[in-house]
Amino acid sequence: MASKPVRITDTTFRDARQSLVATRMRTDTMLPTVERMDQVGFFSLEAWGGATFDVAIRFLNEDPWERIRQLKRHVKRTPLWRRNLSIRCCLTEFRAEPESPRKIIALCINDSTTS
Repeated sequence: MASKPVRITDTTFRDARQSLVATRMRTDTMLPTVERMDQVGFFSLEAWGGATFDVAIRFLNEDPWERIRQLKRHVKRTPLWRRNLSIRCCLTEFRAEPESPRKIIALCINDSTTS
Protein backbone atom coordinates (compact mmCIF):
# COMPACT_ATOMS: atom_id res chain seq x y z
CA MET A 1 0.00 0.00 0.00
CA ALA A 2 1.42 3.37 -1.02
CA SER A 3 1.56 5.98 1.68
CA LYS A 4 0.21 9.45 1.17
CA PRO A 5 2.46 12.41 1.94
CA VAL A 6 1.73 14.47 5.02
CA ARG A 7 0.49 17.93 4.02
CA ILE A 8 0.77 20.71 6.57
CA THR A 9 -1.28 23.89 6.55
CA ASP A 10 0.18 26.61 8.74
CA THR A 11 -2.46 28.67 10.59
CA THR A 12 -0.25 31.46 11.93
CA PHE A 13 -1.65 34.21 9.68
CA ARG A 14 -5.21 33.35 10.70
CA ASP A 15 -4.97 32.12 14.26
CA ALA A 16 -2.18 34.31 15.63
CA ARG A 17 -4.25 37.42 15.36
CA GLN A 18 -7.15 35.71 17.10
CA SER A 19 -5.61 33.89 20.04
CA LEU A 20 -1.84 34.12 20.47
CA VAL A 21 -1.80 37.88 20.55
CA ALA A 22 -5.38 38.44 21.65
CA THR A 23 -6.74 39.77 18.34
CA ARG A 24 -4.21 42.54 18.08
CA MET A 25 -1.74 41.39 15.40
CA ARG A 26 -1.85 43.93 12.60
CA THR A 27 -1.16 43.11 8.97
CA ASP A 28 2.01 45.21 8.90
CA THR A 29 3.33 43.09 11.78
CA MET A 30 2.85 39.93 9.69
CA LEU A 31 4.36 41.17 6.44
CA PRO A 32 8.06 40.92 7.41
CA THR A 33 7.69 37.13 7.84
CA VAL A 34 5.39 36.35 4.90
CA GLU A 35 8.08 35.66 2.30
CA ARG A 36 10.00 33.39 4.68
CA MET A 37 6.83 31.45 5.49
CA ASP A 38 6.27 31.05 1.74
CA GLN A 39 9.68 29.37 1.40
CA VAL A 40 9.11 26.75 4.14
CA GLY A 41 7.24 24.33 1.88
CA PHE A 42 3.86 24.21 3.60
CA PHE A 43 0.94 22.69 1.69
CA SER A 44 -0.93 25.96 2.31
CA LEU A 45 -1.07 29.01 4.58
CA GLU A 46 -4.42 29.59 6.24
CA ALA A 47 -4.88 33.34 6.15
CA TRP A 48 -8.58 33.94 6.66
CA GLY A 49 -11.28 32.28 8.70
CA GLY A 50 -12.91 32.21 12.07
CA ALA A 51 -13.05 35.75 13.43
CA THR A 52 -10.35 37.35 11.28
CA PHE A 53 -12.84 39.40 9.26
CA ASP A 54 -14.55 40.72 12.38
CA VAL A 55 -11.25 41.32 14.21
CA ALA A 56 -9.79 43.31 11.31
CA ILE A 57 -12.73 45.69 11.28
CA ARG A 58 -13.75 45.90 14.92
CA PHE A 59 -10.42 45.85 16.76
CA LEU A 60 -7.71 46.75 14.23
CA ASN A 61 -9.48 49.24 11.97
CA GLU A 62 -8.11 47.38 8.94
CA ASP A 63 -9.65 46.37 5.64
CA PRO A 64 -9.75 42.54 5.67
CA TRP A 65 -9.79 42.43 1.86
CA GLU A 66 -6.64 44.57 1.70
CA ARG A 67 -4.96 42.22 4.16
CA ILE A 68 -5.54 39.28 1.81
CA ARG A 69 -4.29 41.30 -1.17
CA GLN A 70 -1.11 42.24 0.71
CA LEU A 71 -0.45 38.64 1.73
CA LYS A 72 -1.02 37.47 -1.86
CA ARG A 73 1.52 40.01 -3.16
CA HIS A 74 4.21 38.44 -0.95
CA VAL A 75 3.23 34.75 -1.09
CA LYS A 76 4.26 33.41 -4.50
CA ARG A 77 4.61 29.64 -4.00
CA THR A 78 2.20 28.54 -1.29
CA PRO A 79 -1.59 28.62 -1.71
CA LEU A 80 -3.45 30.83 0.74
CA TRP A 81 -6.28 28.98 2.46
CA ARG A 82 -9.60 30.27 3.78
CA ARG A 83 -11.88 28.52 6.21
CA ASN A 84 -15.42 28.23 4.92
CA LEU A 85 -16.79 29.00 8.37
CA SER A 86 -15.60 32.59 8.03
CA ILE A 87 -18.73 33.43 6.06
CA ARG A 88 -20.64 33.37 9.36
CA CYS A 89 -18.98 36.67 10.27
CA CYS A 90 -20.79 38.28 7.37
CA LEU A 91 -24.16 37.12 8.65
CA THR A 92 -24.01 38.75 12.05
CA GLU A 93 -26.94 41.09 12.67
CA PHE A 94 -28.42 40.75 9.16
CA ARG A 95 -31.96 39.66 9.93
CA ALA A 96 -33.91 42.50 8.30
CA GLU A 97 -35.42 40.36 5.57
CA PRO A 98 -35.42 36.63 4.78
CA GLU A 99 -33.22 37.11 1.71
CA SER A 100 -30.56 39.19 3.52
CA PRO A 101 -28.36 36.23 4.58
CA ARG A 102 -28.26 34.84 1.03
CA LYS A 103 -27.38 38.24 -0.40
CA ILE A 104 -24.68 38.77 2.22
CA ILE A 105 -23.18 35.33 1.59
CA ALA A 106 -23.12 35.99 -2.15
CA LEU A 107 -21.38 39.34 -1.60
CA CYS A 108 -18.83 37.79 0.79
CA ILE A 109 -17.99 34.98 -1.61
CA ASN A 110 -17.68 37.40 -4.52
CA ASP A 111 -15.45 39.78 -2.56
CA SER A 112 -13.27 36.99 -1.19
CA THR A 113 -12.65 35.52 -4.65
CA THR A 114 -11.77 38.88 -6.18
CA SER A 115 -9.50 39.79 -3.26
